Amino acid sequence: MRDWFDENKKTSTGSEDFKKNIMNGIRYVDKTSLLAPLLGGTHETTFFLRPRRFGKTFTLSMIQYFVEDTRDPALNQENRSLFQGMRIMDMGERYTDMMTSFPVIHLTLQTVKGLTYETCYSTLVKLIGKLYSDNQWLLKSNTLDELDRHHFNRILYGKDENGQQIGQVDVTSSLHKLSLYMRKATGKEVVVLIDEYDVPLENAYRNGYYRKITEVIEPMLHNVLKANSDNLKFAVVTGRFHIVKGRISAGLNNPEINTVNSTLGGDAIGFTEAEVKHLLAYSCLEDHFDEVKEWYGGYCSGETVIYNPWSVIKFIEDLTASSSAKPKLYWCGTSENAIILELAKHADGTTREKTETLMQGGEITFALRDDIVYDNLFEDHDNVFNVMLATGYLTATETTSTTVKARIPNKEVLEIYRQKLSQWFNESLSSFNAQELYAMMESGNEEQVEQILNNQFPSFINYHDTIEIFYHEVTLALMRLNPKYICTSNRFDIQCKQRTRWKLAFVLKLKVSDQPQHMIEDAHKTIAEIQDKNYV
Repeated sequence: MRDWFDENKKTSTGSEDFKKNIMNGIRYVDKTSLLAPLLGGTHETTFFLRPRRFGKTFTLSMIQYFVEDTRDPALNQENRSLFQGMRIMDMGERYTDMMTSFPVIHLTLQTVKGLTYETCYSTLVKLIGKLYSDNQWLLKSNTLDELDRHHFNRILYGKDENGQQIGQVDVTSSLHKLSLYMRKATGKEVVVLIDEYDVPLENAYRNGYYRKITEVIEPMLHNVLKANSDNLKFAVVTGRFHIVKGRISAGLNNPEINTVNSTLGGDAIGFTEAEVKHLLAYSCLEDHFDEVKEWYGGYCSGETVIYNPWSVIKFIEDLTASSSAKPKLYWCGTSENAIILELAKHADGTTREKTETLMQGGEITFALRDDIVYDNLFEDHDNVFNVMLATGYLTATETTSTTVKARIPNKEVLEIYRQKLSQWFNESLSSFNAQELYAMMESGNEEQVEQILNNQFPSFINYHDTIEIFYHEVTLALMRLNPKYICTSNRFDIQCKQRTRWKLAFVLKLKVSDQPQHMIEDAHKTIAEIQDKNYV
């Protein structure tokens, strides 16, 4: 077997195109053994569900180069040569005989987005038209009758007989029809690859047209995956999580749901610990393993620990450029980080308490759900934490048929939590009227000061390490919103001094009582401390 850690190769994120990476000498962590169950017919449809940047698109590219009959013998031979020395080549003729043997439908929905339904739908129509354009060889075959050709051209150009954009019936049947045309023309079953199936759904949810787009995406995928057994060799669908299980995969022929938390097969996408050690060794970076493990590992797949491949490779690239490079939040720029901000905005008391537990390194338990849809995402905290589990913000340490015990997987994710919660905190402060608070303080209106602060504190409680530090940080942030005052602090008190020559000043000493009945006594003790230590 060829050493896939060939020292002459380089470790890089490279391209999402498998062939380009192999031809350009990019080191490939060999995951080709995942082809065996796909080709073996164990499951007609497999969902590979991973967070963003975990290698889903690259995996589909690898699958396509292995199975696709390009109808060009020389190109087929070139594509077969890409796999020489890889694991799948040692798994028997049952699999190698199927190399470059099938027509392939490969559709990525990554770009199917828009602020409006009309924009999103138009993008989808053009994308499917491009797919038909890439397969115009079918029009040259003698297997399509006049109706087939008429339909093909409607989809190809995205227009009906009146020059109007094609409707939902054409779009929802387009992939199924294309697979039928391919089967007719070649006599072979078709491989269907759908990448990032849930991107249009997430985008629509955030922009207010979720219901309308699901009426297109769901039947389109249902028709090609469920009502298509006669034409289908196998299908692979990638996304982040099984957000619409009841509507898309209901009734599929024994679908396989493969996630980073799967007990078996969780290492199909993502790096194992052994693979990370080899990558570091061939870059002479073995001494950085503990750093990599702390920052980018921690995902549990049975007894196997999975590492975020994007972050691992980016860190190796940085270390190769500079031996003094430090770990970064490489994953932080990806779009799914918005889920943390959504969590903060919709959090109830239970969710906040569990989030605090997570941020302190603890584990939480919640109900296992596999029937979530976006329009009920924030109905309760269990939905939120299930989504966070699927999108890589949590990893399962123990799972039963009804519950999950989970924790934050690594330091990179923990830092993302902190950044996003800080962003939410600052956004929440932006609407606060600090001038009103200071006016009440300047006039000595203690009741109004108390009322203003009481209205603010419940919005932020439970996100900091200790309650006393929490009150200190929130109060300091509120006081600093008035540019007419200079506010300084140490761990125990806050001083606010006017910038004018009159120098009106306040000292705020914060104290949390362990019992309500102790509050008056603690307040007197705090005043005495201010006087004894000459704070004023």
